[in-house]
Amino acid sequence: QPRVKELLGELSGKTVVTSDHGNMLGERARPIPIREWGHPDGVYTPELVTVPWLEYESGPRREVVAEAPVDETESGDAVEDDVVAERLRNLGYAE
Repeated sequence: QPRVKELLGELSGKTVVTSDHGNMLGERARPIPIREWGHPDGVYTPELVTVPWLEYESGPRREVVAEAPVDETESGDAVEDDVVAERLRNLGYAE
């Protein structure tokens, strides 16, 4: 993916790229060999159930610093519930 490549070029140290599942990109599913796209219900293929995992190393290791969690409701950065619900619907996680 071009954007992932662009991002990896900006990061030093070890970076891991993953997701919760794969995606069908026109591969044929069984028992009827039709092309599938996305992640259709009831289809279990290696392309869908294998979790993508990419490790990329570039330059010196980044310094990782532990910090206390930020309460977004106090900082004014909280995302409204309706915005969260809409985003979840757009991603297919809510109706």
